[in-house]
Amino acid sequence: MIAIDQLTVKYVGRKQPTLQNVNLHLNAGETVLLLGTSGCGKSTLALTLNGLIPHAIGGHMEGTVTVDNLDTQQTTVAELARKVGIVFQDPEAQFVALKVEDEIVFGLENLRFPPEQMRERVDQALAQVAMDGYQQHRVERLSGGQKQRITLAALLAMEPHILVFDEPTANLDPVGTQDVFALIGEQKAHHHTIILIEHKLDELMHLIDRVVVLGEHGSILADGTPRTVFGDYADTLKTHGIWMPQVCLLAHILHALGFVLEPFPVTLEEAEIALRTIEVNSTLEQVNNSQESITTSSPEATTAIDVHSLSFSYGQKRILDDVSLAIPQGDFLAIVGANGAGKTTLAQHLVH
Repeated sequence: MIAIDQLTVKYVGRKQPTLQNVNLHLNAGETVLLLGTSGCGKSTLALTLNGLIPHAIGGHMEGTVTVDNLDTQQTTVAELARKVGIVFQDPEAQFVALKVEDEIVFGLENLRFPPEQMRERVDQALAQVAMDGYQQHRVERLSGGQKQRITLAALLAMEPHILVFDEPTANLDPVGTQDVFALIGEQKAHHHTIILIEHKLDELMHLIDRVVVLGEHGSILADGTPRTVFGDYADTLKTHGIWMPQVCLLAHILHALGFVLEPFPVTLEEAEIALRTIEVNSTLEQVNNSQESITTSSPEATTAIDVHSLSFSYGQKRILDDVSLAIPQGDFLAIVGANGAGKTTLAQHLVH
């Protein structure tokens, strides 16, 4: 489905290429996790698949990228849009309309679909992402997870064979993240070829067929099944600062302590099964010796920030309701909550 041969991409004004001599062939129906540190070229690679590089984004490109037998350098972006759809981390950056229906129709209009087909495609795409009945909703009033669903629906309406997700959960809370991963799982079931750029790994590893790791100089460090990459290339990934699933890190730590998990787990379910098979010394001294004590703030510490009975509304919508808290000097505070709970609004009050 995708053939990348000797791909090098260098942006104007950069001394070094972002991607360098990349060779990668992806099969139809594969779900591929693309990993690498920030700036290694993951998004650049994605943009070569739909022709935005080199047709719309300036720079120098060498080598070939072929998508479904189409050379991206010889094919228009409009034609490639029928083959490849990309969902970015900020859905609002992709929106061009105020209403959901108009957002989905926009792509179909640009591809010159007959009007009689548009209604059917809009309804079908919204049904695929569980957003039936949202045609007349305004996009700015949707939650973060709903916005990602609408972005995907706009792409599905054009029926691409390949879906690229570029950190789609970066701005979502845990519930929104699970919703998006479930949505990606549904597209996998429909036999789309999927490329996923993501850092929240444990919740999605059951979807992944293959892992491709890019190094800091835009070349491929590792390519294989999740078990091969996270099991055999752990030292390489650690050296380059590349994230691994927590269950894989746990397996490596236990291995160093003398406990071998078989088979090497890459999903939460596999880790649970493997952990039930090992025999653990009753004293667990090997593990306990590695634990660190948890320190808490002294109750006598000076209060740095004192919030008392804080309430705040945007128009008629109450965002903060009678919030009170004291933050000691030198404390390290985490503000957590669902999307829309008021975390950013509270933080803005603290710095004004």
